Amino acid sequence: LSVLEAAWGKANVVARGLSVAPWLGSGLALVLSGHASNAAPQWLTRPSVFVHVVCAAFWVGALLPLIASLNAGAGAALARFSRLIPYPLAALVASGVILAVVQLDRLDALWTTNYGIVLSCKLAAVIALLALAAANRYVFAPRYQGGDATVSAVLTRTMAAEPRVGRRHLDAVQ
Repeated sequence: LSVLEAAWGKANVVARGLSVAPWLGSGLALVLSGHASNAAPQWLTRPSVFVHVVCAAFWVGALLPLIASLNAGAGAALARFSRLIPYPLAALVASGVILAVVQLDRLDALWTTNYGIVLSCKLAAVIALLALAAANRYVFAPRYQGGDATVSAVLTRTMAAEPRVGRRHLDAVQ
């Protein structure tokens, strides 16, 4: 029995390691090829791009399993996600601010340059996304955790909308 437990534990570690690889790989791919990582100073932009992409992948990547767990009635995952997500979200916002400041030399560049206009569109999508996430965290999640069964469908729909709004952020770069 202990051999099976040891094998299961190792398999679980391997599975977790394999699940992290694409997450980290997405950050590495954009560090090596993304336009923002090529801006000077690269000692600042490359780590910022990595953190930005990895944190966004964590956030969006956690939503589908979280929705599945909510549909299965497992509210513990929501509590864990709500407790942990502020950290990657803070890193996501901080790295985004760093990248914007590095690439814009002045505030009016937000509306006077092509890059600034694209960034303004991205910021509008980010504001909508953060508003949606805040509604989920501070309005719908507490009601769900408080036993309000009527909010479950609303919470899963709004959580499913987060990646779609996030997609608008990505569309602005293409």
